[in-house]
Amino acid sequence: MGQGNGSKLKSKLIVKIRITFTFGLLAVLLSLDAAAEVPGIHLADKSLGVEFLDSDEKEFFISQTMDLSGRLFVGCREALYLYEPIAEGGFGPRQELHRFPKDSWLYDLEVYGNDLFVLANSALYRIRMNVAGGRITSASRPKNPIRHGN
Repeated sequence: MGQGNGSKLKSKLIVKIRITFTFGLLAVLLSLDAAAEVPGIHLADKSLGVEFLDSDEKEFFISQTMDLSGRLFVGCREALYLYEPIAEGGFGPRQELHRFPKDSWLYDLEVYGNDLFVLANSALYRIRMNVAGGRITSASRPKNPIRHGN
């Protein structure tokens, strides 16, 4: 097997590992705990469970990432949401961190320290988060996006 084939296999593996469990307007979390059933979702492996997290008729959940503290960030067409973990397990209610211009499509989110990088359809943004006591107390508005072509 040549080096080119190994590279293709590696990129296929990375793609499979980074599958986002976001289905249209239904975001679900797969866990190893037994969880309540979610209508319309049937798992072949009964040791897995599905927990319903959120849904919204007006939003389109596109991307998600989680930081090392267990905070879940979800990117939509125009909104960036935060779900804080709660002591009982699971997440608290959805909090809007920022609303981007119409049809921005927040395709990718990456956390680096207290910064959240947001890749939209026409710009790359950095949002600086202020964290106190393990909770996000505020987030800066994105400034001077790094523009790229469509």
